[in-house]
Amino acid sequence: MEGNQKEEFGCPKCGKMVEENTDCDSCGQELIWEEIEVEKDNEFENILERMKRFFITWHHSRIIIKIKTYERFMTMGENWVDAFMLYCYYFYTARNRKTNELWINQAYCMEGLKWPHARVDKAKKILKDNGLIETKMETNDKGHRTKSYVVMKYLPRAQIFEDFTRKVKKRD
Repeated sequence: MEGNQKEEFGCPKCGKMVEENTDCDSCGQELIWEEIEVEKDNEFENILERMKRFFITWHHSRIIIKIKTYERFMTMGENWVDAFMLYCYYFYTARNRKTNELWINQAYCMEGLKWPHARVDKAKKILKDNGLIETKMETNDKGHRTKSYVVMKYLPRAQIFEDFTRKVKKRD
């Protein structure tokens, strides 16, 4: 606790709140205050670590999409399947490169998906119009475009399980 603030506990006899290191004023119960050293549960830690490794491996070996996002794809018109496939291809590439900013060009997508240029363009436009991706351009000092990136939005993070384990450990 910060400064002079003391933590309060309930008296086991009468239930009245009592500051730490004092006896109960209400019933006169003598309270013994001692720190108890809690033994670390190694078995629990091992299970948590194995779960974390499993989840991260599982997470990186799947393309995960929320139901709401899938439903959103189905409302994107007649070419929604192409947009979905391109999104999955971007997702796959993002996972392999461990980034959400993909330096990826049209030829790479055409080769990977075996699609013509127009089909990739149409699917990419649908994704941009629906806010699932955005493009970012880098230019040199003369103003010429040097690189263009596809920025993936809404990628699920493997860190979610690490956050969960941190919360579990805080509760102890």
